[in-house]
Amino acid sequence: MKILHIMPSFGLGGMEKVICSFINRTTEYRHIITPLDGNRNARIWITNGEVQYIDFNKPSSRVNFFIKLYDIIKKVQPDLIMSYNWGGTDALWIGRIAKVKIIVHSEHGFNMDESKYTSKIRDFLRLVLYRLASRLIVVSSYLDIMMKEKYFLRSACVSLIPNGIDTDHFCPDSGDRERVRRRLGFTDEDTVVVFCGRLDPVKNFGFMLEIIKYCKESAGNIKLLIIGEGPEGRHIREMAAVQKIEENLRLVGERGNVLPFLRASDIFLITSFREQMPMSVLEAMSVELPILGSRTGELPSIIEDGKEGYLRELDDGPEEFGKLVLALEDRRQRKRMGEAARNKVVAFFGEEAMIQKYRAIIQDVVRI
Repeated sequence: MKILHIMPSFGLGGMEKVICSFINRTTEYRHIITPLDGNRNARIWITNGEVQYIDFNKPSSRVNFFIKLYDIIKKVQPDLIMSYNWGGTDALWIGRIAKVKIIVHSEHGFNMDESKYTSKIRDFLRLVLYRLASRLIVVSSYLDIMMKEKYFLRSACVSLIPNGIDTDHFCPDSGDRERVRRRLGFTDEDTVVVFCGRLDPVKNFGFMLEIIKYCKESAGNIKLLIIGEGPEGRHIREMAAVQKIEENLRLVGERGNVLPFLRASDIFLITSFREQMPMSVLEAMSVELPILGSRTGELPSIIEDGKEGYLRELDDGPEEFGKLVLALEDRRQRKRMGEAARNKVVAFFGEEAMIQKYRAIIQDVVRI
């Protein structure tokens, strides 16, 4: 079976990790990848040597964009299109015009422009476009409910597949921890708070830096490690300078392998306005990091407050989050929560279970 993957980007993000896991573990299919922005950075995560890529230099004209995408689909003649997120929804209607019989669309979350409220124009288009999919896959119960209640899709048309990771790969390693901490200039007395992901406004970095400022003013020995790149990178540095916490901050840029940095850390902090089911949280939990996060998306379903970490409303303010960071300077408490976090991921969010669910959906829609 020939599967054409059409996504807005193939950068180093959580959605792309799921796509790569699926492609790497389903070598029985022939996979072709078309990132609509030309970004192929996530190919470093592909181990399936048979994968093909199709370049797509996005035309400035929308009409030319549609024609080019149609031409690619007709040339590939896939048995199945897998499209992703809002940026990939054009593949739904263009794929149908190109007479592709099976199209599976996946929703992993929303951009900053829909962090609080979805766009009315896009909502109208989603009502139409989602009905062109053979099956809609969502990664969180929040999205599952939204598809059924807001876009009136039948339960049989929507499948919830929680993200999963390789827990044998994402595991603690004391040697890695010591080496990376030494390289970054962290001492054994430092409590390292880490964030990993795209540096996008939806991640609410101003709030995150206020937490670190509170910890510094409260004499906490806290360092913030940020892994990733994006439009907020320069702004983060500027805000840190204004708040006089530059010495508490380490920005290491985008990394294809985040595992050593997670192992070198003590707490994972996520202060996003909106999330669905972030892979970075699952990876951090699997490395035995307690999670401190905003109560949004699927996080309340993953993290039991006080067990694998703490969840709070953003309205509680940075001081409340800061107090919890300082409480987690206690190594025994971190160890207890970190072990509980790993046990949760191993039990419920393994990669193999996720892949089997994707396989089952493909087999189901092909039979239909």
